[in-house]
Amino acid sequence: MNILVYEPISNLGNLIINALIPQGIKVKLVSSKQEIIPALKSVAFRVLISDCKKDDQELVNIIKAIKQNPLLARTHIVLHLQVADKKLLVTMIKLGVSGFITKPFHPQNFLAKLAALFKKYKINDTQNKRKYIRVMPKEGENVTATVRSAVNFKLVTMQVVNISLGGVLLRDPEGKNIANFRVKTPLKSIQIKLETGIIEVAGIILAVKKELLAVKFTAPGNDARDKISRYIYSHMQYDEEKTSSGKQLKAPDDDSLRREGDEVDQSHTQVLNFINKNQDSQ
Repeated sequence: MNILVYEPISNLGNLIINALIPQGIKVKLVSSKQEIIPALKSVAFRVLISDCKKDDQELVNIIKAIKQNPLLARTHIVLHLQVADKKLLVTMIKLGVSGFITKPFHPQNFLAKLAALFKKYKINDTQNKRKYIRVMPKEGENVTATVRSAVNFKLVTMQVVNISLGGVLLRDPEGKNIANFRVKTPLKSIQIKLETGIIEVAGIILAVKKELLAVKFTAPGNDARDKISRYIYSHMQYDEEKTSSGKQLKAPDDDSLRREGDEVDQSHTQVLNFINKNQDSQ
């Protein structure tokens, strides 16, 4: 699943990226509102998560443009904001926004609220069958890993074929050292040199075939996970990439848009009632 995130504050944007990538979600971060619509037109994003400030007329106009474009109208929009302003929420709900997440938030709370919205609107990832996103080094990029054989304790340097937060596939360029590795053998130290930094993790061998070694990471630390996540973000390919004409996306018919709009309006009735109740009591 592809998710577009608009967040002008880089630290918060990185926090969202690091929360979503371990869930197998492909994320693209933009830091200016002017980038939102061009990004939506370039790739089929299922969800737009956008920063929202009070009286943000520019964002209102962008959301209107999204909902009026037949190829973009079914993008679910989730706003994260600091103040639950009644006027703003009413405006956004009428525009067809799917949900709201208040700031500040803890990553786990953010994921829980997002998961609830996904369940509510039946947003499922039908393409990504893997638990983790797996990426390959770019052409000309030499990414290596140094592992210690459990058989003769020799240090062996291998090439990284692909990597995810769950593990790594390694290739022995010469094929001479593979015989020293056994399936289910633990590896206490795997040092991998990524462009985002050097990481050191432990793992267990899942498979050995010809010159290839498949390794599953065992409880990588936060620093390693952060560096791997940033590497994945800079190397991943998005699903459902569209042509410049957008022909790969089928525009929904008017009835389906109307049904979705009705569902959005009904889904937020409780939110509006809650706001009215609390403001009346103040």
